[in-house]
This record gives sequence, C-alpha cells and structure tokens, in this order.
Amino acid sequence: MQYRQAIDIKQKSNNKKIDSNSENITKEIKNAVFKKIFEVLDTYSENKIYGKQIDLSLIPESLRKILDPLFFELNEQNESLTMEEFLLACEHLYSVRKMYLK
Repeated sequence: MQYRQAIDIKQKSNNKKIDSNSENITKEIKNAVFKKIFEVLDTYSENKIYGKQIDLSLIPESLRKILDPLFFELNEQNESLTMEEFLLACEHLYSVRKMYLK
C-alpha cells in the first residue's frame, strides 16, 4: 500500500512539473505573438503605438476580433501604448477571454 502511495505522489509531482513547464512555454509563445503584433502596429518604430494611427489591416481579422476592445479604447481615448503596456493589456484580455470560454 505504501509503495502505491509513493508512486501516486511521484506521479502527481511530475504532473505539476509538466503543467508548470507547459504553462511557461505557453506564456513564452503568447508573448512572442503579442510582441510580433506590436512590432507590426508600431509603424514608426518608436516602441509606441497610437490609437488614432493603428492600421488594423496589418493584422489578421481573427486577432483583431480578440484585441478589438483594446484597439477601440485606444482609438476612442486617443491613447498610446508602449510594448510593455501592450503586452500587459494583451495578457489581461487573454485571461479574461479564457475565463469566459470555460
């Protein structure tokens, strides 16, 4: 019985490590995609995107649909975002969307 419990504990521990590694890999991939989107939208290469100057035709429609709330707010308030701010906003949108899709 103790042997079986030890195996179960080891498997659970390994699963947590795998989950953690998968989570880290997923986060790195998301950040790489978000950075690429930012670079495409940063038409002046200033490390800043401007709400009124964003050319949404530069990114696929499927991504626009996801990021539309962010672009709408930037445009309406004539705001700008640095890459770091954009990454945080995208991560927040991704988290909210993920929560509602469960």
